[in-house]
Amino acid sequence: MKRFVVADAPAARKHSLRLWDNAGITAVPCWGGGKALPGTDHRALADHPPSREQIARTDYSGGMALLPGTRHPAGGYVTLLDIDKGPQRIGTGDPDCLYAELGTAPGKFHLALRTRDRLDGQVNLLTATSDIAAEIKGYGITALRCWPTLHEGKSRGYKVLHIAPPITWPPLHTSEEVIDHLLAFLVRTTGLKLHTAGLRHEPISHTWKGVAPDWLGLVYDPVVAELERRDCRPRPSGGGMVARCPLHNDHDPSFSVHPLRGFKCHSARCGAQGRLTRPAYLLEISVTPEIRHVSV
Repeated sequence: MKRFVVADAPAARKHSLRLWDNAGITAVPCWGGGKALPGTDHRALADHPPSREQIARTDYSGGMALLPGTRHPAGGYVTLLDIDKGPQRIGTGDPDCLYAELGTAPGKFHLALRTRDRLDGQVNLLTATSDIAAEIKGYGITALRCWPTLHEGKSRGYKVLHIAPPITWPPLHTSEEVIDHLLAFLVRTTGLKLHTAGLRHEPISHTWKGVAPDWLGLVYDPVVAELERRDCRPRPSGGGMVARCPLHNDHDPSFSVHPLRGFKCHSARCGAQGRLTRPAYLLEISVTPEIRHVSV
């Protein structure tokens, strides 16, 4: 599993206040260098973000992340772009670009933009092989980890490129226009063939509507919930879910889980497969009737 640390907790608090004062962006604390704190409701946080005084007292030692879907002081809403397959460089000259930083590898970027409307959920830009090229994050989606969170084992962390000064003009673009512009930009600069995936809310709906024994639902639902908690980015696929494999350092969605067919990692580095009870055991998931949330 990936592990994250924060290089400088006081610097994180100072960075969060600068984001609040200048760019109108809310950063929230995490644990484990980017995981949401237990019980975090991102929709409620976006509706009622912390005050400046609360941010000044926040402990960011476990990491910090940008919160999408908040209302901007000058109008509009904050929409986040998480680019995984981009060009070597990216511009920050758009009047509604609030924040930009380099990711942990070439071609990776984090951007915060202001849009006229509030994107509800998330839109993914996928390659022809269903690899994620970019994620457009809106209201109700998990926050996006940012500088100064560092990735253990990598010399390169995030690097701040741009923080906008306070702005007063109304937002120029809708979220749909941002998605269309990003899609066209990535196709033009990378040569990839991309398409958009469906809009979704958090938590992802993973209700199984087929015919399956009750006990399979009891195992399937906690496994998917644990994938979400570990930031493995599960998304619907073929009646089940596909995600990054939690059993090894996986950068692609190679882990499939299904209520009837069990699980399988399609990566040559792992190849684990079997019944649903195996990932539940390996991920140390307690499967009890009280945590069941699906109907079968």
